Amino acid sequence: MPRLYMAEEQLDFPLFIKPDKSEGGKGTKFIRSKAELLEVDGLEDYVISEYLPGEELTVDCITDHKGVLKGVFPRTRQRTYCGVSVAGKALPATPEILEIASVINTRLKFLGMWFFQLKKDKQGEYKLLEVATRVPCGMCLTRARGVNLPLLSVYAAMGLDIEVFSNDYAVQMDRTFTNRYITDIEYENVYLDFDDTLINEDIVNLDVIRFLYQCMNKGKKVYLLTKHELDIQESLRHFHIDPTLFHEILQIPVDDEKYKYIQPNGAIFIDNAYRERQAVMIKCGIPVFDIDTIEVLLDWRK
Repeated sequence: MPRLYMAEEQLDFPLFIKPDKSEGGKGTKFIRSKAELLEVDGLEDYVISEYLPGEELTVDCITDHKGVLKGVFPRTRQRTYCGVSVAGKALPATPEILEIASVINTRLKFLGMWFFQLKKDKQGEYKLLEVATRVPCGMCLTRARGVNLPLLSVYAAMGLDIEVFSNDYAVQMDRTFTNRYITDIEYENVYLDFDDTLINEDIVNLDVIRFLYQCMNKGKKVYLLTKHELDIQESLRHFHIDPTLFHEILQIPVDDEKYKYIQPNGAIFIDNAYRERQAVMIKCGIPVFDIDTIEVLLDWRK
């Protein structure tokens, strides 16, 4: 455990302090000197601890209904936000970590998943920070190794024998912001371009393919509206795209205008070409989308 100090003790700086009642790392401070410590308002409401500069780990564990420790899965906390691990990587369980897990499992009673957190001090020794039975936010890293701790916990609670195995590969996690959209667009028909839209830089556009299957699941009609100069059926086969995904394939001359082939009632138009989108919006008065705005149409709620 980290060494804790009283304010009047002989202190070994630097120190780490945090409010006695807090969460997610709120109010924590790195204290370099006695002068900095004395400047802290309400110091009596803080826990004063030794500073641990070394590596920080969370170790996911699973204990069966007989109290046997069945799995130990360490992972780093390389970057945190409000106390939540947002970047890390899975690590092998070293003998030292296995021993710590075994001691905790012996002294406390667990059923199912649990975890503990460690951080190294200035001498490189692990100090125990926390033991808890809740689901940690970074547990997705252990799931990425093939271990379903929540499901195994249910089986353990049912009194079933469990066996735990994981995939032996390196895996890292980095959480990022993802845009999610909800619009008031109502449409039943989608007019979609082929070149530089469904196929972009000579590979299949995965966002568009995802949207195509979303349309299929929701019973919306997709019209492939293209000026493709080659045999469109052959090109679809080349990219392993099933033509039956489309309600109709409209292959028109290169010098023709796409808006002429669109029935605007309840329709949207997707094309990478600005001039095509502009003409469709002016002539048909429907929503138009470039390929980088496909994400606006993706339904993330299902």
